[in-house]
Amino acid sequence: MRFDHRRLFTLVFALSSAHCAATTAASGPRVSDTVAAEREQARQPLVIVAQPTLAPPREAIAPPPSERDRVLLAEQQSSGGARRVLTTARTLIDDEVVIRGSCYTWLSATYRRAGGQFSTVFSGDRRGRYASAEQLRPGDWIHFINHSYGNVTHSAIFIGWTDRASSTALTASYPGQNREAPGRYRDYELTSVYRIDRMRD
Repeated sequence: MRFDHRRLFTLVFALSSAHCAATTAASGPRVSDTVAAEREQARQPLVIVAQPTLAPPREAIAPPPSERDRVLLAEQQSSGGARRVLTTARTLIDDEVVIRGSCYTWLSATYRRAGGQFSTVFSGDRRGRYASAEQLRPGDWIHFINHSYGNVTHSAIFIGWTDRASSTALTASYPGQNREAPGRYRDYELTSVYRIDRMRD
């Protein structure tokens, strides 16, 4: 029997072609498939994911001025007789000087030590004719009805408004009743000021 070389060659070629096809399928998509996939992806709409925005840092809130800062500021913003009165009152309180008697006694001594002359710039009455808030100035000697303590009359030095809307102001005064105590700073409601004395420059 004679060996047929052409049939052997044909069989080897067929097996080689089948092996190449199987290898190509196992190795991944063809180049043409990759190009088609890229084109399809390019046709899809671009989705942008918004990044969360950081809130701006909070500004530091300054604490409210202390009582002493307000007293010193009132002094700095005043001049002449008003500054002398405010400085004298602060010195008496800082040094804890005791002037026994009434609130009127303490105010008289403070004004006397401040030096100079003072005059009455508003005179109403205790029954209802009161000064307006606009008439009060730092350093004024004010006479008013103390609504926080039995509606008795009281005298104090006006320093400045704590809450203008509620007519509450920081003052310097003496608690009165012949107490063994120095003057003090205190907030009072000043809706019923019936007299204002003011130191002249």
